[in-house]
Amino acid sequence: MYRVYSDGQLIYHSKLEGMPIFNPSIELEVNKTGSFIFTLYPSHPRYGVIQRLKSIITVYQDDYLLFRGRVLDDEIGWHNEKTVTCEGDLAFLLDSQLRPYDFTGSITEYLQMLLDSHNSQVEEEKRFALGKVTVTDANDYIVRSNIDYTDTWTEMTAKLLDLLGGYLHIRHENGVHYLDYLKDFTLLAPQKITFGKNLIDLKRIRKGSDIATAVIPLGAKIKDAEGNDTDKRLTIETVNDGLDAIVDEEAKAQYGFIVKTVIFDDVTEPQNLLTKGKAYLAGLVKALESIELTAADLAATGQDITSFHLGTWVQTESHPHGINQRFLVSKLSIKLLDPGANKMTLGGVIQTYTQQASKPIPVTAKDGKDGQDGVTLRIDSSRGTVFKNNAVSTTLNVVIFKGGKTITDAAAMRKEFGTAAHLEWGWQRIGENTFGTILSTDSRLSEEGFALMLTPGDVDTKVVFKCQLVTA
Repeated sequence: MYRVYSDGQLIYHSKLEGMPIFNPSIELEVNKTGSFIFTLYPSHPRYGVIQRLKSIITVYQDDYLLFRGRVLDDEIGWHNEKTVTCEGDLAFLLDSQLRPYDFTGSITEYLQMLLDSHNSQVEEEKRFALGKVTVTDANDYIVRSNIDYTDTWTEMTAKLLDLLGGYLHIRHENGVHYLDYLKDFTLLAPQKITFGKNLIDLKRIRKGSDIATAVIPLGAKIKDAEGNDTDKRLTIETVNDGLDAIVDEEAKAQYGFIVKTVIFDDVTEPQNLLTKGKAYLAGLVKALESIELTAADLAATGQDITSFHLGTWVQTESHPHGINQRFLVSKLSIKLLDPGANKMTLGGVIQTYTQQASKPIPVTAKDGKDGQDGVTLRIDSSRGTVFKNNAVSTTLNVVIFKGGKTITDAAAMRKEFGTAAHLEWGWQRIGENTFGTILSTDSRLSEEGFALMLTPGDVDTKVVFKCQLVTA
């Protein structure tokens, strides 16, 4: 059920007649302002109440606030039909101008400074309160400045998102509009996307233009004896065996030598610069892919689950496509009157089972506070996570996380989950549709399943291994 309001006045309700709108479409994307477009005719009782750049439009899906923004444009057609284009509330940050400034401090303090400047210039409905800040910096402080006048949104994008990553996300609670700056989202969608059930179409998009196998990190400008900036920048040579570049040898063997330069203006210590450079390179060597898919939202069929929302993780399973992992809903295209045309884009890296286990996703569980009852099983490898061409000898080790606890042995596992708790391993070769079970008596297993030894003979071209915690 959808409801649309203009300045608090109802202009559409999917279960009421007399207030029709046509072709209503919402486009949402992480770190983007988003849009909502719809058309109404002169016969609509609220045809004249919508004001360009003034009216606040809200769209609810049941009780969930799906979209909030302001009217940007309206276009009158031959039959006096009015097509209204709205932009999301992040666009309010375009309305304020940031004066030239110099800043040194924490990320939270910087974001608060930007919001204070913005809020002092705009109307009440366009203001934001500072929300959660989970993005961190290795130095515990940042240095930012600008000699030009620029809008607040452009400055946030350039000085936060482009340099530190993360997500700027509006959270609406009790009438307060919070701006969160998140390192990652933590909510897991209650419904899955599964081949043969609600997965209708799938497209995998692979891009190599952003990949690099080496990076030259540069820090702050070096100052002269009088404290003035010189043309030289801090490098990592003193802490990197005399080399100014970091190279990922595995990626280099796969893609060749591709080097890029990155500047961290706020880094003044070589060791911190090396740490940041390594983290930056780790992102560049990944073969990034996004998945664009069409999935039937089972909530629309009346089932007792919620719909897919922007910024939530979704478990996606499609064995014919070799996919079984969580992806972030990074983009939504919602047709209010045609649910069958809805599309979502899930962004991320297509991983092997071992890779997806090696980086647990924080989960906020339905019945627990901040994921206290969420359980994550991680598989670590002593020699990497890609095994191929009969050239591997490695040990896979299991680590279980529950809330703040880390479990690495069977005794601790049984204490936490009961005496029946145990680990079950499986493997799948190319051409097989199901996983075979690795028996607990298998000589490759040790430490009651917490370790699995692999030799070159265990891997023929490609094999996928998985492990699951069984508590009953």
